[in-house]
Amino acid sequence: MNKFDNVDELLKELGISRATAYRRARKYDISLSDLSSGLSDDEIEKLKKPLQNSGKQKVSEDVEKYRVKVSEMSDIIASLKTEISSQKERYDMERKRNDERENVLLDKLGEAQNLVSQSQQLQLMTENKLAKVEQELASIKMIGTDTESESVDKRGFWSKLFNK
Repeated sequence: MNKFDNVDELLKELGISRATAYRRARKYDISLSDLSSGLSDDEIEKLKKPLQNSGKQKVSEDVEKYRVKVSEMSDIIASLKTEISSQKERYDMERKRNDERENVLLDKLGEAQNLVSQSQQLQLMTENKLAKVEQELASIKMIGTDTESESVDKRGFWSKLFNK
């Protein structure tokens, strides 16, 4: 058992500051109020020993945890970039195929429109020719009826009698 008259003697013996001594005593549940009864060698060793979870060590542990997390996130990001790249390639290929299909369909649509246009032109030409033929037929019928009526009127009595 080591006995000290006051805290200052203890601090000189240990070579630490008052705040450090009280912090370590609180951590290890050592009473510094009654030093006259003495401290065991084990208690003195605990007060000499730096705290295991000091602020700096805790920060370094946190930093290490974050480094691990950052490393994991970097791996995830790299895999996502690879996946995005492959998805982009697939998208570009599909878009190219769709553009080709669209061009083929546009060509076929153009051909179909040309065929429809030609069909309409042929139908119009046919209707015009049919109208001309109908007009010619109507005019021939009119001429035929005019000539029949004229021939009846022009023939005389004897020609009518012998031709029939």
